[in-house]
Amino acid sequence: DLRELQKVIRIQAKPVLKAGSPGNLSGKTFVLTGKMQNKRKNLESQIESAGGKVDGSVGERTNFLVANQKSSSGKFKKAESLRIPIISEDSLLDMLSSD
Repeated sequence: DLRELQKVIRIQAKPVLKAGSPGNLSGKTFVLTGKMQNKRKNLESQIESAGGKVDGSVGERTNFLVANQKSSSGKFKKAESLRIPIISEDSLLDMLSSD
């Protein structure tokens, strides 16, 4: 029935991180690498204000690597090998933005 299908679709379309709420990045660890459009310190402050943590190196506890382009850097390679999601700065800003 159509209502049941809509429930299933709505559940599957639910975002991993709820944007716009205080602490929406709570428990998530981010590593920034490469050139950013915004000042790195500003991005780090925004992540921390939203409850996230910023680390300098990629490890098993890293949830996201933020990179604006593919790189041969050690951070990028390690994130790929650990299957850590690699997101753009724009994607990070979307996570941080209010509805």
